[in-house]
Amino acid sequence: MRWALISLFALSCHDSASQRTYTDSGALCLRASTHALRAEVKLLGCVSSSCNRQTVNNCVISRQGEQIIISSRLVLERNKANCATDCSSWTIRCEIPAPSSGTYQVAFGAARAALTLPLERDTEIAPDGSTRPCAAEEPQLGVSPQM
Repeated sequence: MRWALISLFALSCHDSASQRTYTDSGALCLRASTHALRAEVKLLGCVSSSCNRQTVNNCVISRQGEQIIISSRLVLERNKANCATDCSSWTIRCEIPAPSSGTYQVAFGAARAALTLPLERDTEIAPDGSTRPCAAEEPQLGVSPQM
């Protein structure tokens, strides 16, 4: 039984590489605001916060004419410490001043969607371009290094 328990803890944090990089990956939520357009990128899946630490947390949102482009990069590095079996969400955020009213093509990785700004509600854009209301906002884990 003891060996099985040790194996379970090892499997929950196992990663063959010492670092994982997530580029333009995760769920994109655009948060409604009168003064800013805020992007929130949430890494999908379970990643232990006791086994990993952020080494890079970068989000950029830009406007080029009628197109809004969001890009993100999150790098997680494995800790050498003992791991717990927690399941954490890793979220990064960025914003720009609110664009003028109108319809914009929003791009994030492979996801593309036409959205009318200002947003009436917080809107998630799925990889297939479909939209739905965002989940509740979550706090960011750890310190937010920017690189």
